[in-house]
Amino acid sequence: MEPRRNWYGSNIWVVFFCLLMLISCSVSFEDVDSFNGFVHKYANNSLSKPRTGIVYNISLPSNFSGIQVSYIRLRTGSFWVRGANLTWISIPPRLTSVPYVKRLAIIFENLGNWSSTFYKIPGYTLVAPVIGFTVYDASTNSSTLSNKKLHLIILGINPILVMFPKVENSGKKPQCVKFGANGTYELKNMTGQNFCSATDYGHFSLVIPTPSIEKEEKKKRTLWEWWVVGFGCGLAVLALMGLVLMTVLRLVKKKNIKGMEREAERGVSFDNVWIGKSRMPSASMVRTQPSLENSYVP
Repeated sequence: MEPRRNWYGSNIWVVFFCLLMLISCSVSFEDVDSFNGFVHKYANNSLSKPRTGIVYNISLPSNFSGIQVSYIRLRTGSFWVRGANLTWISIPPRLTSVPYVKRLAIIFENLGNWSSTFYKIPGYTLVAPVIGFTVYDASTNSSTLSNKKLHLIILGINPILVMFPKVENSGKKPQCVKFGANGTYELKNMTGQNFCSATDYGHFSLVIPTPSIEKEEKKKRTLWEWWVVGFGCGLAVLALMGLVLMTVLRLVKKKNIKGMEREAERGVSFDNVWIGKSRMPSASMVRTQPSLENSYVP
C-alpha cells in the first residue's frame, strides 16, 4: 500500500509540473507593457541571489524563441566609474540614476523576430530588431528585482549607444526610432553606421518609410510643387495683363486728346499764349466793336 501511495504522489507532482510548463509555454502577449512585466517577473523567478557585476542570460519559454534577455546587477559607484557594456548597448561612465540608489539592476532585451509583433509605426517599416534596456532599483533586496524603475542622467560627454547587429539592406538610409509609452515614438538620424544614441532607458530600432506611403508623399509633394509653380505663373500673367491694359488705356487717352486738338484747330483759329507751362488760346482782334447806347456825354 505504501509503494502505491508513493507512486501516486510522484505522478501527481509530475503531472502538476507538466501543466505548469504547458501554461508557461502557452503565454502570449499583444501589449508590450504586459510583455515587459512578464520578462521582469520571469527574471526574478529565474535568478537566485545574483552576484554583482556578472551578466546573466535568461532563457524565456520556447514560444518566445528568438528573444534574448540579459540581466546585470551593479553598485552605483561602479556604474558611475565604468558604466555598463553589453553586446548591443554601451552605457558610458559618469551616469547617475534618478532617484539615487546604492544598487541598480539592468535588464537588456533583443526582441529579434518578435520586434514587429510588439512595435509598429504607421507609415514606417522596421529594418532592425528592437533593442532596449530598463533600469530597476536593486538596493532593497539582494535576491529579487523591485518594480521601481530608475531614470538616467548623463553628466559626462558621451551618450548611450545602441548597436544593431542585423540591419536589412533596403538601399535607403534608416532613421533611429525610440519607442515611448502609449504608442508614441521619436525619430532622429543615426549617430553612426547602425548606431543610435540615447540619453535614458527605452526601446530602440531602425526604420525606413513604407514604399507605398513614400510614393504617396512624393506624389503630394509633386502636386504641391506644381501648384506653387502654377500660382506663380498666374500671378506673373496677371501682372503682365495689367501692364498691357494700362498701356492700352494710355494710348487711347492720348489718341482722344489728339482728336480733340484736331477738332479744335478746324474751328476759329486763336492765337496761343503760353502761361507758365500751359498753352492758352488768345484772340488777336475783337470782332464786335463796342458802341454806346446813348450819345449823351457828360
